[in-house]
Amino acid sequence: MESLNALLADLVAFLPTLLAAILVLVVGWIVALVISKLFERLLRRTNLDNRIAGAMRGGQPERIPAERSIALVIFWVIMIFVFLIFLQTLNLGEIATPINFLLTEVLAFLPNLLSAAILLIIAVALATVLRLVITRVLSASGISQRLSDNAQVEPRNRITIGQTIGNVVFWLVILLFLPAILGALRLEGILVPVQSMVNGILAALPNILGAIAVLAVGYLVARIIRGIVANLLTSVGVDRLGERTGVNDVMRENRLSDVIATIVFVLIMIPVAIAALNVLNIPAVSEPAANMLNSILNALPAIFGAFLILVIAYFAARLVAQLVSSILAGIGFNRVFSPSGPIPVTGLNTSDVEGPVGSYPTSEGSVPMTGATGTTGGASLRNTRPSDIVGWIVMIAILLFAVLQAAQVLGFAALTVLIGQFIVAAWNILFGLVIFGVGLWLATLVYRAVRNTGTTNAEILASAARIALIVFSAALALRQMGIAEEIVNLAFGLMLGAIAVAAAIAFGIGGRDEAKRLIEQWRGQLRERAARSTPIPQTGGTSQDMGMGGSNPTMGRSGTTDFDRTPGIAGEDRSGFIDTPGSGFDQDQGFNRNPGDFDPGRDRPGRIDDEEDRDL
Repeated sequence: MESLNALLADLVAFLPTLLAAILVLVVGWIVALVISKLFERLLRRTNLDNRIAGAMRGGQPERIPAERSIALVIFWVIMIFVFLIFLQTLNLGEIATPINFLLTEVLAFLPNLLSAAILLIIAVALATVLRLVITRVLSASGISQRLSDNAQVEPRNRITIGQTIGNVVFWLVILLFLPAILGALRLEGILVPVQSMVNGILAALPNILGAIAVLAVGYLVARIIRGIVANLLTSVGVDRLGERTGVNDVMRENRLSDVIATIVFVLIMIPVAIAALNVLNIPAVSEPAANMLNSILNALPAIFGAFLILVIAYFAARLVAQLVSSILAGIGFNRVFSPSGPIPVTGLNTSDVEGPVGSYPTSEGSVPMTGATGTTGGASLRNTRPSDIVGWIVMIAILLFAVLQAAQVLGFAALTVLIGQFIVAAWNILFGLVIFGVGLWLATLVYRAVRNTGTTNAEILASAARIALIVFSAALALRQMGIAEEIVNLAFGLMLGAIAVAAAIAFGIGGRDEAKRLIEQWRGQLRERAARSTPIPQTGGTSQDMGMGGSNPTMGRSGTTDFDRTPGIAGEDRSGFIDTPGSGFDQDQGFNRNPGDFDPGRDRPGRIDDEEDRDL
């Protein structure tokens, strides 16, 4: 009971202190709330926070809801002090000591914070002024607007070059003030790397400004020279030359003078960029870029030479192609492919030998080509004359050689080898096609000639001849093209061998009897000639026994014996052969001594007429 009374007595004694602490807390809360609201209204009326935010963003003042956050921070700062007083009123010193220490540190740091805030405000103000000046100057000069108009950006999203440079200057000023602000806040851990970065930027800033100045001056000079070159080329008629040669059709909207002027502009800007990189003096950036630009600059003579070769070759190829096409058309080359065959012409006047496009000129007039549209636009291959095709082939060949030479000038060894191989392969293919075309033409001529003879089976013989010529020309063409040469040689050899074997078999079986007769006739003729050239010995004897050296009553003055042709059996003419009875000479010589086998209507072996003597 006594303890309860003591507790109540202590509670009654502590009650005024508690009420005072509660009163302090309530009054402090009200004061903090009022002060925070006042600051919030002040910020809303002065619009200071929006101006600072707009300056930081590089535009006009923007509505940013920062008033509530600032007011809330002020409210809780005041409430911390109120809570500290509340604890001290309740005599809770042990709890109030850490809070008191925190407030002491905050109050001690408050001057540094104010210094950093003042430096930040000064930096923002100075950066804003510099940005405004730069933006206004560039806008007034018109440079910013001209450069911005060339950018392919929508107007609502477009940022002018003046605004970009102004923003760069703004943040550069903030960056310069940043070490001082961090030093005022005593943030040494962040201050050291930031200070090193700023020192590096300040050291490189003169080089950067010098490089920018070199680029700006070089750019202005290059633009002026480009305009001068474009106007000069236009005045001398380069654009008209481009229209006549068809170059403007390739470049579409760009004029030839503008393209050449742009090339001159680039050639000027390359050494300007090299000089700017050298002024920049940043080895990690300037050396690789400068080496690359130097390589391009050193390669420019070769590039220009290759370009000049291609341009000259293009115009020369067009001229030669037109000349070749005109000459071929004048000599009647287009008539070679007409259905009626080649027609002789007497002159080079193409108006006398050429019909309309899409037709074959013949002796009866211009015959339309099969499937020709008759248009003169040249879009269809059917309307292209053979002479024009040859002209295009000549033009492509000249351009290929020009590309080969240009690749050699540029030093592209691999490309040179590839183009050379392509030219060789193209030549072989083209020559093979020419061989095949000539073969087709000859096959058609032979087919018509054989068919027009009117002999039996003329159509079959004509078709066989045409097929043989086509196969032969195809084999020659494939061999010239280098397509499966071994297979073509083997197939063609086997085919010719088969034809030869078939002909031999047919001749051997079908003409066996006739061949035997011819062979016997040839043998008899040879034997009779041999007998005529044999001298007669003069040892005496009779004509019936010449083997023993007999004599004949009719003796020539030369000492040789003249023998008359003695009739043979059944009137058979021995043709000057001398036979001794019983010697078997006639059997040895293959004479038929059977009178029943004699055929007076056929030349017999051993018989040589006067005309045959003359022939032999």
